[in-house]
Amino acid sequence: MLVVTFWHETCLKGINHTKSNVMKELIKQYENAKKRSLEFMKKGQLNAYFNTLLEINKYKRLMLVVISN
Repeated sequence: MLVVTFWHETCLKGINHTKSNVMKELIKQYENAKKRSLEFMKKGQLNAYFNTLLEINKYKRLMLVVISN
């Protein structure tokens, strides 16, 4: 019984580590898209600005999926 419990704890740690890596990468991509959207807005490039807003929304949804699982 102890071996099975240890194995499950190890698996959970591995899953949590993987989740945290995915979250870190998503947060980086979200922040980059946010910076780019502000630059596009300041330059008056509305089409590019709206496209990056859609990209930001995509990253928000992906982060919610990672958190919920």
